[in-house]
Amino acid sequence: MLTFRRRSVRRRFTPLVPLLTLALTIWYLCQPPDSPAVLALHFNAWRIGNALGGASPDNIGGSDDGPGKFPIHIPSEVGVLIKTGYGTRHRLREQLVAFAVEGGVLGDEGRDFLVVGDWSQKALSKSASKAAREDAGDDDAELDKAEEEEEENENGEPQPGREIPELGVREIHDAIGLVMESGDIGEAFREHERFGKYRSLRGAVDAGDAVRAEQLGGKYGWELDALKFIKGMDMAYRRMPHKKWYMILDDDTFVVRTSLQALLRTLDPARPMYLGNSVGDYKARFAHGGSAVLISGAAMRLLFAGRPDVVREAYVRSLDETWGDRLVATTLQRVGVYIAEPYSRFFNGETPGLTRIRPEIACVPIVSFHGLRDPGAMLATGRTMARNRMTYRNHHSFYIPRDAPLLWGELWDLYARNPLETYAAAEEPFQPGDLVGPARGDPDVKSWKGVRSADACRRKCGSRRRCLAWSYDTETRECRGSPWVVADAAADGNMLTGVNWAMAKAMGECLPGGI
Repeated sequence: MLTFRRRSVRRRFTPLVPLLTLALTIWYLCQPPDSPAVLALHFNAWRIGNALGGASPDNIGGSDDGPGKFPIHIPSEVGVLIKTGYGTRHRLREQLVAFAVEGGVLGDEGRDFLVVGDWSQKALSKSASKAAREDAGDDDAELDKAEEEEEENENGEPQPGREIPELGVREIHDAIGLVMESGDIGEAFREHERFGKYRSLRGAVDAGDAVRAEQLGGKYGWELDALKFIKGMDMAYRRMPHKKWYMILDDDTFVVRTSLQALLRTLDPARPMYLGNSVGDYKARFAHGGSAVLISGAAMRLLFAGRPDVVREAYVRSLDETWGDRLVATTLQRVGVYIAEPYSRFFNGETPGLTRIRPEIACVPIVSFHGLRDPGAMLATGRTMARNRMTYRNHHSFYIPRDAPLLWGELWDLYARNPLETYAAAEEPFQPGDLVGPARGDPDVKSWKGVRSADACRRKCGSRRRCLAWSYDTETRECRGSPWVVADAAADGNMLTGVNWAMAKAMGECLPGGI
């Protein structure tokens, strides 16, 4: 009798299943592309795929990739938008020189890249800028030398008629002023608090009060940065309309050309795509601006040629948005373009020495570095990518093509103070330093108090499935373990550090020369 009732209920409700499925499908298709339901579905579909091991692209940059399905010439086919600010403008020149030393990233200013800021300036000529630096007591000898290296042609002779401007470019475009003066912002918004801060900065710059302008740039620069993104993208699309890809960079971001090329030659620019180092919750998953942002030409056309209403709304929202890089994502969501989560692993938001190298991505190309703010840091990175990398490979007698992408794991070879094998010693397999790096408060870092010795700390890390590196404070007796390793983190003299060799050894299987 009970079995009969169950069958009767099943027969009664079975026809409702396809109807319910159809109703949910229709409801979903009627939702706007940026509705919470749609965003949640996209995000959780990626999470499920990633957990099952099928969401990450494989073999990008491998030895058998060939020329790639989608050939790309970065200087002429990737339009680059560089964001700077009055308070950080000194970074720009070194960034451009570093790209020139690396080679093959930027094309011609105006045609292939442009720079936007929170003020406008047409730079001085090379001779005038040198005189200004001499008056200020700063001859920038290192940058001048690098520029002179780039000015020489194949015969070692200077190229005639070339001038290096004071900031490395002919013009800084005032993106915020263009937003304020455009018809896309109504009269009611022209007195917005952010525009008031912008006017204060611009007034100090125009008055030649450098001290006041520096103070205001440092105070308001972060807020004003949010207004540069959409206008900068609009300018990039209007001035460089036929690019296959567009890339947004901060003035402390460095891009590895070989890795970028390896990635782009696998991607179809005719598809609306948005890539970067994804952060944030499902409602606004966005590409971290400092890690470099890539947007396909198709996505830019969809937004700026197809939806001027969405662009106008984005200008208004930029007045209250905290993070401009998040505004890029929420704006693209409104035209149905979402961040491509599987490609997040190619982008990095740290300096080379503090980049977190995880075993699962050690053999993946790394596209970007961020936070290169100290004088000389950007140029040193450009030289390392262009010269030291080849020197290391030649010194260790193994052949890798010149255009092979840089892998995450290779950062150890380039920046670490000790060979990785140092930490495989049978006795005391640790060294002074901190391979965990600055990670206070990070939920992925496990901390133990009152650990008796460095060797006890090593054993604790070795007993955990996801612990790759450990560090031990001999004074506080605190032991920390992380699922990553950094190559060059500064540490106090009381720190000892090492790796879980079983995991670390596996990292070297696909690296040049192995371990």
